[in-house]
Amino acid sequence: MRYKYKRKYCKKCEMLFGRDENFCPNCGKQFGKNDFKEDLTNPEGYSCFVATACYGDCVITKSLRDWRDKQVNFLSLAFIKLYYAGIGKLGAEVLEVFPKLKPLAKIAIKMFMKTLKIK
Repeated sequence: MRYKYKRKYCKKCEMLFGRDENFCPNCGKQFGKNDFKEDLTNPEGYSCFVATACYGDCVITKSLRDWRDKQVNFLSLAFIKLYYAGIGKLGAEVLEVFPKLKPLAKIAIKMFMKTLKIK
């Protein structure tokens, strides 16, 4: 099953970002009112739902994806499986409906990254 929503799209960087972004975090281009693109996310696995909803496709999201792809221990794999089973998708959908929660989600993501020493 796939779900979709529109996000800001930078044509220069060819990347998607959160709906509430006004400028591309990578190149600084200001988004216009027509700079939206439909985002199809695969819940079976290859997107970091909450990080992508908060930051778009940027360095932080890539770091989290790299961390996810290198995990081999039981606890990390169990967390990742639970995340993709529904918690991550639900979190991203909540952030779409309530964008004012994104600063809190960003703090949680940064704490998660700091705790696990993800760079």
